[in-house]
Amino acid sequence: MVLLTMPSVREVGLAETLPQQVAGTNEDQSPVADVQDCPEMHASEECVAFDELLWQPEHSPDAERRRILRGWSLAYYRGQYTATDFGAVLLSADTDYKSSYIDVAALSKPVPYTFLGFPLEGEGQVVRHSGRQKHLEFNAVLIARWGDPFQGMPFSLGFGEGVSLATRNPDMENQRRTLLHANVHEEEDSRNFLNYLLVELEFGLGDFEAHRTRAFLRVHHRSGIYGLLCPPTCGSNFVSYGLRFGF
Repeated sequence: MVLLTMPSVREVGLAETLPQQVAGTNEDQSPVADVQDCPEMHASEECVAFDELLWQPEHSPDAERRRILRGWSLAYYRGQYTATDFGAVLLSADTDYKSSYIDVAALSKPVPYTFLGFPLEGEGQVVRHSGRQKHLEFNAVLIARWGDPFQGMPFSLGFGEGVSLATRNPDMENQRRTLLHANVHEEEDSRNFLNYLLVELEFGLGDFEAHRTRAFLRVHHRSGIYGLLCPPTCGSNFVSYGLRFGF
C-alpha cells in the first residue's frame, strides 16, 4: 500500500485528477474521505493511504458477501395435508384437510437455462412433518416461472418438477392402511423416494421491494407418476402458504 508522503496533495495536482467519487459514496462501497479533509501541509500516513483515498477495495468482506448471495432467495412456508386429489385441488379448490402439517425452508436461485422459453430456477427444500406424521423430507426441484411480480405484472406462476426423499415411508401416503383401515397391516403402498411436483402463485409485496419480498400459495405434491414409482393410490398433497426473500 503506497502512502502519500509529498508535502501537499494540491501541489502535485492530485486534487484535480481524483474521481468525483472520492467525496461521497462509491457504488456498492462505503463512504470515503474527501481530499479537503486532509491537512494541506501534513499529507502523511496520519491523513490517508492513496488506495483507500480513491475507493474501498472491491473485494472487501461486505462486497464479497453481496456477490456470493446475489440472486439467491430464501423461503419459508407451512402447509396442511389434504386427501383431495391434486387436480381437484387446483381446478375446484376442493379440500379435505387432515391434521398433518409441513414446515418448509427452501433456498433457490435462477439457473442459466430455459424450458419452452420460460426461465428456470433451482430449489432445494428441507421439510419437517408434524401432526399425524413425524419425519423429515428432502426435495430438489427445477421451477419454470412465468412473470415477475416486480416487473410489470403483480404476480407470477411457477411449475416445478423434481425428486423427493422422505426419511420414512409416510403414513398419510399409504391410504388403505391409514385413512380407511388403520389397523390393517398390509404391504405399504408408498415409497420413501417419489416424484415431487409443485404449482405456485406468487405475489410481490411492494412495501418490502428492497429484498424482493414475495408471498405465495403453493401445492406441495409427492406421487409415483401414475404407478411408475408406486401404485396410483400413493402420494400426498399439502396446500401451503409462505414468504420468500431475495438477496
